[in-house]
Amino acid sequence: MILRRVIEHVKAQNWTAVALDFVIVVVGVFIGIQVANWNAEIAERKRAHSNLERIYGDLALDERLLTLRLDFWAQVYDYGVGALAVAEGREQQPEEAWPLVLAFYQASQVSHFNKVDTTYEELKGAGELALIDDLELRTTIARYYAGAGRKLFMFSTLPLYRERIRAMTPFDVQNYIWDACHQSDIEEQSLIECPSPISAARAENILAMYLNDEELVNELRFWMAELRMTIGVAESTLSDVRATAQQVAGALK
Repeated sequence: MILRRVIEHVKAQNWTAVALDFVIVVVGVFIGIQVANWNAEIAERKRAHSNLERIYGDLALDERLLTLRLDFWAQVYDYGVGALAVAEGREQQPEEAWPLVLAFYQASQVSHFNKVDTTYEELKGAGELALIDDLELRTTIARYYAGAGRKLFMFSTLPLYRERIRAMTPFDVQNYIWDACHQSDIEEQSLIECPSPISAARAENILAMYLNDEELVNELRFWMAELRMTIGVAESTLSDVRATAQQVAGALK
């Protein structure tokens, strides 16, 4: 319709009208481009917000899982330190052998932690991280995932002590410990006190076998030193994930 008007105005040599039509066309095109740009910016902001929500969900899951792992590792560490104190002669051997037999075995338990980075890796691969226009926030998120990745090997250790104590412990005793002294679900493990399933004499024999095995005690000592360091690194990682999640939450407000 505008083109027809322009042709008519040219034929009539109405140059003022032609100029006005030209201005209308230019302004219309400009407004159309601006509206398209605004819509694209709005869509990008919505995508960026959705991406941050997903990252926040992953960080919250990391925080929960790492908290559960720390609780579990603390239980394992307490069992191991208690067993080691008797093995090294710093504490007297208790009258009842079973609690110490249990402590030696439970000190071999492990629970791995793997960061939840599905969203971050997906966005990084698709180039979507650039939609987060806050450079400081983007850097904080990248630093957390890079740091957590470097620490993963510490959260997935399988100590030699675990293999040795399980090779030495009678199978029926191990089965009982798993059935009565251990609980777990898809996210969490916990170690619980349980009464002895065996005679006092048999428990004493098993404990004596543990205490007289110098290599076993050495491996327990090394494992407790490793676990103590793992707990320290995990506590630092937990602080990092909480700080990162807090910063992301602030950006979502």
